[in-house]
Amino acid sequence: MKTREEKLKCAVNEYVDKNLSAVDNWTTLGEDQISHIKNIAISIVFDREGIMHGGHFVKAVLNNDLENALFRADSVCERALKLFIYVKKFVYIQ
Repeated sequence: MKTREEKLKCAVNEYVDKNLSAVDNWTTLGEDQISHIKNIAISIVFDREGIMHGGHFVKAVLNNDLENALFRADSVCERALKLFIYVKKFVYIQ
């Protein structure tokens, strides 16, 4: 049986795979960039669920602090900001 963390990771990865088009110029993303997006998305969900604490960018996303999210985002996260908001709002497990 999968742990809660494993279920959440699977849910995040599936959601990101299905919704990559929310990322600016998503067709130009490389494997490393997609992996980075998935890792940040997992951090957002894990922090929201109290499993682990994310960094300053993750906290800004969770707090709806657009100014700090943009200020702290690397170039990949800046492109994926809309997707991260969707992940925060819609990725849950039963």
